[in-house]
Amino acid sequence: MILFPTLTHRGRAGIWPLIFLVFVASLTACAAPSGSAPKSEVDSGARGPQPTLIVATRVEPTTLSSRTLQSAGDLNLNATRGLFNANLVAFDGAGVPRAQLAEDLPALHTDTWKVLADGRMETTYRLRKGLTWHDGEPFTADDYVFSWQVYSTPELGVAGLVPQGLMAGVRTAEPLTLTVEWKQPYGDAGNLGTTFPALPRHLLGPAYGGRTAAGESFVSLPFWTSSYVGLGPFQMRHWEPGAFLEADGFGNFVFGRPKIDRVKLLFINDADTVVANLLSGAAHLTFDDAILLRAGVRCFAERGKTATGEP
Repeated sequence: MILFPTLTHRGRAGIWPLIFLVFVASLTACAAPSGSAPKSEVDSGARGPQPTLIVATRVEPTTLSSRTLQSAGDLNLNATRGLFNANLVAFDGAGVPRAQLAEDLPALHTDTWKVLADGRMETTYRLRKGLTWHDGEPFTADDYVFSWQVYSTPELGVAGLVPQGLMAGVRTAEPLTLTVEWKQPYGDAGNLGTTFPALPRHLLGPAYGGRTAAGESFVSLPFWTSSYVGLGPFQMRHWEPGAFLEADGFGNFVFGRPKIDRVKLLFINDADTVVANLLSGAAHLTFDDAILLRAGVRCFAERGKTATGEP
């Protein structure tokens, strides 16, 4: 059973595994059983109380968006951000692209992936019906048109990066269809994922204002952190700066409500402290390099001693 289909992603740097597999390995190897938390407010009531998944992560994110503006951003926070985001395409555990927000992947030499005589291209994505942002507002292709406007703004620092640096524009003729115009051939044009995430026009549009320079005020909005609204399996509940954040399962996630009601991320940048939390049961698993190989080996060794009664 895969609890979080959206959390499998392959970048050019490689493949990071399904969070569920990490959860099983960490829970059975390094953590004591945890108690249960009350059901989330968005639960239908059909199920009994479900546990809170407690995760130790290496750093406190500067943004929950998959695309960081004006800086290189936090490194290796794919798992943390994957909780809150979904994309046109995601990659499964074998690194195979799968349609996520889109109904299907564009296919070369069809109406969904055209290579023009002058070397330009067009790819067309059709979005799934009935999807909403975490705040309940409809998700449409117009959100991707707005995203293109934001990402192509030079002052925001990502206009020259792949893939938006290769794009000539994004247009839509109907609410659930978007067409990306490409300046040149691009092999991953049919696999747009975390490098080109959607942004909610209804929330960010007024702040951006259609200006060519959004400025510091745009990138410093609380939207990017404590007020983040995305499309992923979890939605923001509470962010305690410097300590933790909590998120609830999102009932209208594209693949259905997650089987875990709530996730709590602990910001711990010391590996020994992470190990202590795992051994005590205060955390169930780790994200994003919070614990490296040496500390992980020690964790497993300590757990083995406890199980066998060795001194």
